[in-house]
Amino acid sequence: MALIAKPYKQEYYPDETVDNVIGFNTYNYYLECILKYIEDSYGHPDQFCSEVLASTKKLKLISDFDKHWVEKWLKLSWNTEFLLNQNTEDAEIVRFNNHWSPILCYFSIYSCLEAFVYLLDENKANGHNKALKKGINYFVKSGMSPWDFAFKGARGKNGKEHKPFNFPRDIIFPNCLERVGVEPIQMIGTCLKAEHYKRIDKLYKKSSGKYKYEFDPDFTGIFHFLYRLRLRSNYEGLDLFVSDASDEDIKKFSDSLCHISFWSLMYMELFIIRKCGLKFFLKVANDYIKLNSNAGDIHYRCDLYKKHITIY
Repeated sequence: MALIAKPYKQEYYPDETVDNVIGFNTYNYYLECILKYIEDSYGHPDQFCSEVLASTKKLKLISDFDKHWVEKWLKLSWNTEFLLNQNTEDAEIVRFNNHWSPILCYFSIYSCLEAFVYLLDENKANGHNKALKKGINYFVKSGMSPWDFAFKGARGKNGKEHKPFNFPRDIIFPNCLERVGVEPIQMIGTCLKAEHYKRIDKLYKKSSGKYKYEFDPDFTGIFHFLYRLRLRSNYEGLDLFVSDASDEDIKKFSDSLCHISFWSLMYMELFIIRKCGLKFFLKVANDYIKLNSNAGDIHYRCDLYKKHITIY
Protein backbone atom coordinates (compact mmCIF):
# COMPACT_ATOMS: atom_id res chain seq x y z
CA MET A 1 0.00 0.00 0.00
CA ALA A 2 1.36 3.40 -0.94
CA LEU A 3 2.52 5.63 1.88
CA ILE A 4 1.79 9.33 2.10
CA ALA A 5 4.84 11.55 2.32
CA LYS A 6 5.31 13.30 5.66
CA PRO A 7 4.77 17.05 5.58
CA TYR A 8 7.74 19.34 6.09
CA LYS A 9 8.30 20.29 9.72
CA GLN A 10 6.61 23.56 10.46
CA GLU A 11 9.36 24.85 12.76
CA TYR A 12 11.91 25.06 9.94
CA TYR A 13 9.91 27.12 7.47
CA PRO A 14 7.34 29.90 7.60
CA ASP A 15 3.87 28.86 6.41
CA GLU A 16 4.30 30.25 2.91
CA THR A 17 7.68 28.58 2.48
CA VAL A 18 6.28 25.21 3.53
CA ASP A 19 3.58 25.52 0.88
CA ASN A 20 6.14 26.52 -1.75
CA VAL A 21 8.43 23.58 -0.99
CA ILE A 22 5.57 21.09 -1.01
CA GLY A 23 4.21 22.58 -4.23
CA PHE A 24 7.64 22.55 -5.86
CA ASN A 25 8.28 18.93 -4.87
CA THR A 26 4.86 17.89 -6.18
CA TYR A 27 5.59 19.44 -9.58
CA ASN A 28 9.09 17.98 -9.46
CA TYR A 29 7.68 14.48 -8.89
CA TYR A 30 5.19 14.87 -11.74
CA LEU A 31 8.06 15.76 -14.08
CA GLU A 32 10.22 12.94 -12.74
CA CYS A 33 7.44 10.44 -13.43
CA ILE A 34 6.86 11.72 -16.97
CA LEU A 35 10.56 11.42 -17.74
CA LYS A 36 10.91 8.01 -16.07
CA TYR A 37 7.95 6.69 -18.05
CA ILE A 38 9.57 7.84 -21.31
CA GLU A 39 12.98 6.43 -20.46
CA ASP A 40 11.56 3.12 -19.19
CA SER A 41 9.38 2.78 -22.29
CA TYR A 42 11.92 3.66 -24.96
CA GLY A 43 15.35 3.33 -23.39
CA HIS A 44 17.77 5.10 -25.71
CA PRO A 45 16.84 7.89 -28.17
CA ASP A 46 18.06 5.58 -30.92
CA GLN A 47 15.32 3.07 -30.06
CA PHE A 48 12.76 5.85 -29.70
CA CYS A 49 13.64 7.14 -33.16
CA SER A 50 12.95 3.68 -34.61
CA GLU A 51 9.61 3.38 -32.84
CA VAL A 52 8.39 6.83 -33.86
CA LEU A 53 9.32 6.16 -37.47
CA ALA A 54 7.46 2.86 -37.36
CA SER A 55 4.37 4.52 -35.87
CA THR A 56 4.35 7.28 -38.53
CA LYS A 57 5.20 5.25 -41.63
CA LYS A 58 1.75 5.80 -43.15
CA LEU A 59 2.20 9.57 -43.23
CA LYS A 60 2.72 11.04 -46.69
CA LEU A 61 5.02 13.82 -47.84
CA ILE A 62 3.43 17.12 -48.81
CA SER A 63 5.14 19.11 -51.55
CA ASP A 64 3.42 22.46 -51.25
CA PHE A 65 3.56 23.96 -47.77
CA ASP A 66 4.61 27.22 -46.15
CA LYS A 67 8.33 26.54 -45.73
CA HIS A 68 8.96 29.89 -44.05
CA TRP A 69 6.37 29.12 -41.36
CA VAL A 70 7.85 25.72 -40.53
CA GLU A 71 11.42 27.06 -40.60
CA LYS A 72 10.61 29.98 -38.33
CA TRP A 73 9.01 27.85 -35.62
CA LEU A 74 11.67 25.14 -35.76
CA LYS A 75 14.47 27.65 -35.28
CA LEU A 76 12.61 29.30 -32.42
CA SER A 77 12.18 25.89 -30.84
CA TRP A 78 15.87 24.96 -31.13
CA ASN A 79 17.11 28.30 -29.85
CA THR A 80 14.80 28.12 -26.84
CA GLU A 81 15.95 24.56 -26.18
CA PHE A 82 19.55 25.80 -26.32
CA LEU A 83 18.78 28.50 -23.72
CA LEU A 84 17.02 25.94 -21.53
CA ASN A 85 20.17 23.83 -21.45
CA GLN A 86 22.46 26.68 -20.38
CA ASN A 87 22.91 25.61 -16.78
CA THR A 88 25.72 25.14 -14.28
CA GLU A 89 26.66 22.66 -11.56
CA ASP A 90 26.12 25.32 -8.92
CA ALA A 91 22.85 24.41 -7.22
CA GLU A 92 22.16 27.98 -6.13
CA ILE A 93 22.44 29.27 -9.69
CA VAL A 94 20.21 26.42 -10.87
CA ARG A 95 17.73 27.42 -8.17
CA PHE A 96 17.49 30.91 -9.66
CA ASN A 97 17.39 29.54 -13.20
CA ASN A 98 14.41 27.38 -12.27
CA HIS A 99 12.27 30.49 -12.32
CA TRP A 100 12.84 30.56 -16.10
CA SER A 101 13.28 26.86 -16.89
CA PRO A 102 9.53 26.04 -17.06
CA ILE A 103 9.04 28.97 -19.42
CA LEU A 104 11.87 27.88 -21.70
CA CYS A 105 10.81 24.23 -21.63
CA TYR A 106 7.25 25.10 -22.58
CA PHE A 107 8.25 27.54 -25.34
CA SER A 108 10.72 25.10 -26.88
CA ILE A 109 7.86 22.60 -27.14
CA TYR A 110 5.19 25.11 -28.13
CA SER A 111 7.32 26.50 -30.97
CA CYS A 112 7.84 23.04 -32.43
CA LEU A 113 4.15 22.32 -31.85
CA GLU A 114 3.19 25.26 -34.08
CA ALA A 115 5.08 23.66 -36.99
CA PHE A 116 3.72 20.23 -36.09
CA VAL A 117 0.04 21.16 -36.00
CA TYR A 118 0.31 23.23 -39.18
CA LEU A 119 1.46 20.11 -41.01
CA LEU A 120 -1.50 18.10 -39.71
CA ASP A 121 -3.91 19.89 -42.05
CA GLU A 122 -1.95 22.92 -43.35
CA ASN A 123 -4.00 25.26 -41.17
CA LYS A 124 -1.96 27.49 -38.84
CA ALA A 125 -2.80 27.57 -35.16
CA ASN A 126 -0.80 30.72 -34.41
CA GLY A 127 -1.69 30.66 -30.72
CA HIS A 128 -1.29 28.56 -27.61
CA ASN A 129 -4.84 27.35 -27.07
CA LYS A 130 -5.44 26.25 -30.64
CA ALA A 131 -2.00 24.67 -31.02
CA LEU A 132 -2.39 22.73 -27.78
CA LYS A 133 -5.88 21.58 -28.71
CA LYS A 134 -4.91 20.39 -32.20
CA GLY A 135 -1.73 18.73 -31.03
CA ILE A 136 -3.18 16.90 -28.05
CA ASN A 137 -6.23 15.77 -30.01
CA TYR A 138 -3.84 14.21 -32.53
CA PHE A 139 -1.73 12.57 -29.82
CA VAL A 140 -4.78 11.09 -28.07
CA LYS A 141 -6.08 9.53 -31.28
CA SER A 142 -2.85 8.61 -33.08
CA GLY A 143 0.10 9.26 -30.79
CA MET A 144 2.50 7.38 -28.57
CA SER A 145 2.56 7.33 -24.78
CA PRO A 146 2.91 9.36 -22.63
CA TRP A 147 1.94 12.10 -25.09
CA ASP A 148 -1.35 10.31 -25.78
CA PHE A 149 -2.38 10.21 -22.10
CA ALA A 150 -5.25 12.59 -21.36
CA PHE A 151 -8.34 13.40 -19.33
CA LYS A 152 -11.57 14.60 -20.88
CA GLY A 153 -15.13 15.38 -19.89
CA ALA A 154 -17.15 17.48 -17.50
CA ARG A 155 -16.95 16.91 -13.77
CA GLY A 156 -20.62 16.08 -13.49
CA LYS A 157 -22.69 16.59 -10.38
CA ASN A 158 -20.69 13.96 -8.50
CA GLY A 159 -17.38 15.51 -9.57
CA LYS A 160 -16.18 12.22 -11.07
CA GLU A 161 -17.58 12.02 -14.60
CA HIS A 162 -14.41 13.18 -16.41
CA LYS A 163 -12.53 10.18 -17.81
CA PRO A 164 -8.92 9.13 -18.45
CA PHE A 165 -7.88 8.25 -22.02
CA ASN A 166 -5.23 5.73 -23.08
CA PHE A 167 -4.48 4.62 -19.52
CA PRO A 168 -4.94 0.97 -18.49
CA ARG A 169 -8.58 0.33 -17.63
CA ASP A 170 -7.91 -0.83 -14.06
CA ILE A 171 -5.41 1.89 -13.13
CA ILE A 172 -5.70 3.60 -9.75
CA PHE A 173 -4.61 7.24 -9.47
CA PRO A 174 -2.88 7.98 -6.13
CA ASN A 175 -2.79 11.12 -4.04
CA CYS A 176 -0.25 13.64 -5.32
CA LEU A 177 1.82 13.24 -2.11
CA GLU A 178 2.14 9.46 -2.34
CA ARG A 179 5.60 8.19 -3.23
CA VAL A 180 6.05 4.57 -2.14
CA GLY A 181 4.65 1.90 -4.45
CA VAL A 182 3.54 4.41 -7.07
CA GLU A 183 4.20 3.70 -10.75
CA PRO A 184 5.08 6.64 -13.03
CA ILE A 185 1.97 6.09 -15.16
CA GLN A 186 -0.22 6.41 -12.06
CA MET A 187 1.29 9.75 -11.05
CA ILE A 188 1.01 11.03 -14.63
CA GLY A 189 -2.71 10.29 -14.37
CA THR A 190 -2.92 12.13 -11.05
CA CYS A 191 -1.14 15.10 -12.64
CA LEU A 192 -3.45 15.23 -15.66
CA LYS A 193 -6.57 14.76 -13.54
CA ALA A 194 -5.57 17.74 -11.40
CA GLU A 195 -4.70 19.77 -14.50
CA HIS A 196 -8.09 18.97 -16.05
CA TYR A 197 -9.83 20.31 -12.94
CA LYS A 198 -7.73 23.48 -13.08
CA ARG A 199 -8.57 24.01 -16.76
CA ILE A 200 -12.28 23.72 -15.98
CA ASP A 201 -11.91 26.39 -13.29
CA LYS A 202 -9.89 28.68 -15.56
CA LEU A 203 -11.83 28.33 -18.81
CA TYR A 204 -15.43 28.07 -17.63
CA LYS A 205 -17.60 31.11 -18.32
CA LYS A 206 -21.14 31.60 -17.08
CA SER A 207 -21.99 33.07 -20.46
CA SER A 208 -21.55 29.61 -22.00
CA GLY A 209 -25.07 28.76 -20.94
CA LYS A 210 -23.91 25.65 -19.07
CA TYR A 211 -23.52 24.86 -15.42
CA LYS A 212 -19.91 24.49 -14.36
CA TYR A 213 -20.32 20.78 -13.72
CA GLU A 214 -21.37 20.39 -17.38
CA PHE A 215 -18.36 22.19 -18.85
CA ASP A 216 -15.78 20.13 -20.75
CA PRO A 217 -12.52 21.90 -21.76
CA ASP A 218 -11.67 19.05 -24.17
CA PHE A 219 -8.63 16.79 -23.83
CA THR A 220 -6.05 17.69 -21.19
CA GLY A 221 -2.57 16.32 -21.90
CA ILE A 222 1.02 16.62 -20.70
CA PHE A 223 1.66 19.80 -22.69
CA HIS A 224 -1.18 21.49 -20.79
CA PHE A 225 0.65 20.70 -17.56
CA LEU A 226 3.85 22.24 -18.94
CA TYR A 227 1.82 25.28 -20.00
CA ARG A 228 0.58 25.67 -16.42
CA LEU A 229 4.14 25.49 -15.09
CA ARG A 230 5.05 28.23 -17.53
CA LEU A 231 2.18 30.43 -16.33
CA ARG A 232 2.98 29.82 -12.68
CA SER A 233 6.67 30.60 -13.03
CA ASN A 234 6.05 33.56 -15.33
CA TYR A 235 3.17 35.25 -13.50
CA GLU A 236 1.78 33.51 -10.47
CA GLY A 237 4.40 31.72 -8.38
CA LEU A 238 8.00 32.95 -8.51
CA ASP A 239 8.72 31.89 -4.92
CA LEU A 240 7.60 28.35 -5.63
CA PHE A 241 10.25 27.85 -8.33
CA VAL A 242 13.13 29.33 -6.32
CA SER A 243 12.02 27.43 -3.22
CA ASP A 244 14.06 26.07 -0.32
CA ALA A 245 13.93 22.53 -1.67
CA SER A 246 17.10 20.44 -1.46
CA ASP A 247 19.95 20.98 -3.93
CA GLU A 248 19.31 17.51 -5.34
CA ASP A 249 15.64 18.27 -6.02
CA ILE A 250 16.49 21.66 -7.50
CA LYS A 251 18.84 20.04 -10.02
CA LYS A 252 16.43 17.19 -10.74
CA PHE A 253 13.70 19.69 -11.61
CA SER A 254 15.95 21.44 -14.13
CA ASP A 255 17.20 18.18 -15.64
CA SER A 256 13.68 16.79 -16.03
CA LEU A 257 12.52 19.86 -17.95
CA CYS A 258 15.54 19.66 -20.28
CA HIS A 259 15.04 15.97 -21.00
CA ILE A 260 11.26 16.17 -21.46
CA SER A 261 11.83 18.96 -23.97
CA PHE A 262 14.43 16.83 -25.80
CA TRP A 263 12.17 13.78 -26.14
CA SER A 264 9.11 15.85 -27.08
CA LEU A 265 10.97 17.75 -29.78
CA MET A 266 12.37 14.50 -31.16
CA TYR A 267 8.88 13.05 -31.41
CA MET A 268 7.46 16.06 -33.24
CA GLU A 269 10.52 16.54 -35.44
CA LEU A 270 10.23 12.99 -36.77
CA PHE A 271 6.60 13.68 -37.67
CA ILE A 272 7.69 16.90 -39.39
CA ILE A 273 10.33 14.98 -41.35
CA ARG A 274 7.67 12.51 -42.49
CA LYS A 275 5.61 15.42 -43.83
CA CYS A 276 8.36 17.75 -45.15
CA GLY A 277 11.17 15.37 -46.00
CA LEU A 278 14.57 14.88 -44.41
CA LYS A 279 16.35 17.08 -46.95
CA PHE A 280 14.26 20.14 -46.07
CA PHE A 281 14.55 19.48 -42.33
CA LEU A 282 18.33 19.06 -42.40
CA LYS A 283 18.76 22.24 -44.42
CA VAL A 284 16.83 24.22 -41.81
CA ALA A 285 18.72 22.52 -38.96
CA ASN A 286 22.13 23.05 -40.56
CA ASP A 287 21.34 26.72 -41.19
CA TYR A 288 20.61 27.09 -37.47
CA ILE A 289 23.65 25.06 -36.36
CA LYS A 290 25.90 27.33 -38.47
CA LEU A 291 24.62 30.24 -36.39
CA ASN A 292 24.90 28.35 -33.09
CA SER A 293 27.47 25.57 -33.16
CA ASN A 294 26.91 24.97 -29.43
CA ALA A 295 23.34 23.73 -29.97
CA GLY A 296 24.28 20.16 -29.19
CA ASP A 297 20.83 18.61 -28.84
CA ILE A 298 19.57 19.38 -32.34
CA HIS A 299 22.96 18.37 -33.76
CA TYR A 300 22.70 15.03 -31.95
CA ARG A 301 19.14 14.43 -33.14
CA CYS A 302 20.05 15.24 -36.74
CA ASP A 303 22.76 12.57 -36.61
CA LEU A 304 20.14 10.10 -35.43
CA TYR A 305 17.73 11.08 -38.18
CA LYS A 306 20.39 10.66 -40.86
CA LYS A 307 21.21 7.24 -39.45
CA HIS A 308 17.60 6.01 -39.48
CA ILE A 309 16.15 7.75 -42.56
CA THR A 310 17.77 6.98 -45.89
CA ILE A 311 14.82 7.23 -48.33
CA TYR A 312 14.48 11.04 -48.53
